[in-house]
Amino acid sequence: MNEHEPQTNSFKKMSNFFAGNNFTRLDFYILHRFMQKLLFILIATSLCTARAAPADNLTATTNRPIISTFELGEPVKLILRGNSPDNQLEVEIVDEFDHRIKQFPLLLQRKTDGSVDQTIELPATRLGFYRIKLRRPDGKPAIPALGSRPAGEITYAVVPIIATRKLYPIDQTFFGMHGSGSTYVAAIPYLGIRHTVARRFWDGFEPDYPGQFKVARERARAAGRTYPDDSQYGVGAAFLDQGQRREWQVYPLPSLFRTPNWKESPIKVGLDGSRFTPLTPDGEKYFAKYCYEIALAYRKDYPHLDKRYYQVTWEPHYPWGFTGNIRQLVKIYEVAYPAIHRADPKAMVIGPCFAGNGTESIQMLEDTFAAGIGQYIDGVSHHPYTRFPPESGNPIGITRKIREMIHNHTGKDMPLLGTEQGYQTIRLNCELDKAKGDIRMALIQLGENWQCHHSFYIYDYLGEPGYGYYYTLDPKQGWHPTGISPKAGVPAFAAMTALLEGHHPVVRIDFLGDGILGYAYAGEHGVVIAIWNHGEMKREVDIPVGVAEVDVRDWMGNSRRQKTTNGYLRLQLSGEPTYLVDVSKDIWGLQAEKLIVAGDKPIQATPGEKLEVAVELRNPRSVAIDGKLRLSALSGFASFPIELPVKLASSSTHTVNFELLVSKNTQPGSYQLTLVLDDLQGGISMGALNFRVSAPISLSRIETDFSGRIPGVRGLIGNVQNQPLKGSVSLRIAGIPGTRANQPVTLAPNSEKTINFLFPNAEFDPRRKYQCELTVTTADGYVLKTEQMLNFSTIPFFADQPSFSGDLEDWRKQSPGVKIGGKEAIREPLNLTVQNPDDVSGVMYAGWDADALYLAFDVTDDIFLQPHADWNLWNGDAIQIGLNLDPYKVEENTGNAFADLQNRRRRQELTMALSPQGEMIFRHLSFNPEKFPHTIIPPSEMRLKVTRKATGDGMIYEARLPWCSLGLKGTQEAGNAIGLSVCICDRDDLKRPLHAVGIFGGIKNGKDPNDYGVFYLQKN
Repeated sequence: MNEHEPQTNSFKKMSNFFAGNNFTRLDFYILHRFMQKLLFILIATSLCTARAAPADNLTATTNRPIISTFELGEPVKLILRGNSPDNQLEVEIVDEFDHRIKQFPLLLQRKTDGSVDQTIELPATRLGFYRIKLRRPDGKPAIPALGSRPAGEITYAVVPIIATRKLYPIDQTFFGMHGSGSTYVAAIPYLGIRHTVARRFWDGFEPDYPGQFKVARERARAAGRTYPDDSQYGVGAAFLDQGQRREWQVYPLPSLFRTPNWKESPIKVGLDGSRFTPLTPDGEKYFAKYCYEIALAYRKDYPHLDKRYYQVTWEPHYPWGFTGNIRQLVKIYEVAYPAIHRADPKAMVIGPCFAGNGTESIQMLEDTFAAGIGQYIDGVSHHPYTRFPPESGNPIGITRKIREMIHNHTGKDMPLLGTEQGYQTIRLNCELDKAKGDIRMALIQLGENWQCHHSFYIYDYLGEPGYGYYYTLDPKQGWHPTGISPKAGVPAFAAMTALLEGHHPVVRIDFLGDGILGYAYAGEHGVVIAIWNHGEMKREVDIPVGVAEVDVRDWMGNSRRQKTTNGYLRLQLSGEPTYLVDVSKDIWGLQAEKLIVAGDKPIQATPGEKLEVAVELRNPRSVAIDGKLRLSALSGFASFPIELPVKLASSSTHTVNFELLVSKNTQPGSYQLTLVLDDLQGGISMGALNFRVSAPISLSRIETDFSGRIPGVRGLIGNVQNQPLKGSVSLRIAGIPGTRANQPVTLAPNSEKTINFLFPNAEFDPRRKYQCELTVTTADGYVLKTEQMLNFSTIPFFADQPSFSGDLEDWRKQSPGVKIGGKEAIREPLNLTVQNPDDVSGVMYAGWDADALYLAFDVTDDIFLQPHADWNLWNGDAIQIGLNLDPYKVEENTGNAFADLQNRRRRQELTMALSPQGEMIFRHLSFNPEKFPHTIIPPSEMRLKVTRKATGDGMIYEARLPWCSLGLKGTQEAGNAIGLSVCICDRDDLKRPLHAVGIFGGIKNGKDPNDYGVFYLQKN
């Protein structure tokens, strides 16, 4: 008999009971006994289940759960609460490099009700970042993800003691950060933040009618309330110093302009729904009054400030940041400037606050100066976002360029203020790289003498995930979280501010070899050097510090004493900055004696040349100097150091002459050699010799070459000598077999010729860029090497115009198609995880004729979502295209606005989409906004057809882009080249980040036309 049969029979009896009245007393008895058994089984099962598998809701926090940030010396504890099905967890504590600090098994302690209640002491004897990994016996996370913090982890940071930080005047204070909410106020003393951003946007304080701010302020003050209330920006923040509450003072920066939309007023200041629009005549009058009242209030609320900064506009990029043109933008400053200064004699009006160090932003900045903004600002604010690593984005050169631009247009210098900059983890796919980039960019800006630096952002938030220095512990990842948890950047930022606030730059250290960068900063108590290696490999350097022993700090602020050798310190440098505290003021300080006088102009040299170099030494001291002059060696320039004895009588001057042999294989460029004057105790002064090396030959215009249909490379080689040149040129394309080639070359004096290499059997992927290495070797042994990234891509001639039928058959007959997707694709975000990496993909078909460029896209995408019908088209399903008609042109900013405009690369960025209002092309970027404005492009100018696939899994885009609409005068010819970059934008959910996949860069992950691919127009 089956063991389940009695139970089955009992259920049959129960069914009979409910089915009708035909039952007996025995039936009642059987039913009663069955119900008793069933109830007993249910209760027992419930109890057994509760004992075997208790609820799994374990939580882990530190003893400062809101921010998990501690001062050095404070106890740090791990607190476990809730229920866990496990009796033991594995605990591992690691640092920012994932190096293990401690690991141990943890036996869970429970209360009488079975829940966990346990507190554990954690290591906290060193400054820095700590990550606790909690794992169950099967290796799975013991706690769930919370907000943006990963599952199975909690973090904490140990930072310098807050009470040791000094408050400096605003002009001596550099470090700031963006953020808002109570957790921000709690965190900023630990980070050492003084500069914050206080929003004073016009539409926020006068949303209903003009003059509303003054009325609201008077009412609030009459009621004893503060208005505006800046507490969310750190004003009034406090910390505990030995149990006593102390205020933490900050310097808020108000930003003013954002257009209100007064629906009930006859005065219409802007366009409905827009927050950044040009001023109407009535708007000018009311904005001037608003600026006056804001400045008057700010002056009264912050009377202790020596200067009060006012940032008028915020990222006024067309069209998302400002819907007007450059002249209308300058008009806003013309209105605001006198009104603010009339109300506040200590006002510093700053702007225009463009975002990014890319070509487009710097061009717009120059345009505003050409339009006269220099008359209406006291300082230039800018958001110097740049690619990672920050050094690769040339922030030093960009700073120099901005200063030259300002001086060319105004004849004077202005302070530069960095009012927003940061890196996004989701783009870098590495939290450690974010921390390195954030810290190094701040050090560069301080070293390049920017007035302030506002890092972005205090914590993660959903709209732009990964910018935070802290994880957010808000499950919704919204604004004002009630808890945050530090990332590695928190203690690194805190150490930097503790060491360098109140310091000013003395000298840039860029003469210790490739990849090494640093600065010396002087403060009231001494000189601090920050130095790092932004190259790929660790580097060892010797740096003169002029003392017998130096305080070396790691990037978290931990100190070690290190002895020097004759005043030189040997360091191994990596991507994390190292700080050297209290180095010799005589060598590195602002008031250092300039005992070495080297010429300001670079010494001109050629490879292999023997130079006669003179250096003047001065001794203003009352005692003689008996020592030596050291000239450092520099790899690739001079292969050996020079050391000369020096005897200088008191109050004397002496010229030292020496010979320097320039290395035979020195590559063209600028070089700097360090000079150090030693006495018996070590270094006492430092100087530098600058060299400019010119090659006897030149190699330029290295481009992809298509002779007929055969891919190749061409370059222009020149002989700049007054004698004939003989030698050879070799070429190699990395990763492509059969591309090593060599050919002899002979050049007459001061002549040039084009060299060509063709590769009929090589196979190139048209979506990739390849490293091309060219080497010229002359008969006398000089070697000139150069590298260039090249792609081998063509666009075929279309003898027949496509029919725009929606099936792409006529496109495929004339164009081979280029796949967009797979491992070669450019993606944004870089670390986006999707179930299917090719959730969106496509094929591009391209063609050309004399009058137009033709582009079509066969997009595979399972969900179509495009809710926009304006400049925001890129933020839904769409195609973005970057085009540059001058891929080899080099742009310059000369200060002559007309000449610079003519010299710009004819570059545009277009977005194509099927909007709710139909097919649409929007021009987002333009080399000439006056002639080719940022706007929706009418069908009469550019043709677009978008068709949904019958299969329902994607879209077909077909476009005709006339060359004249892209900036070409006349017709296009075979052999010409254009820059082209493409990405498919994919949005499946309005609550999740946009996903983009493309070929080449320059659209996503930084707007840079240099990243576009170069496509050659080819005739069959």
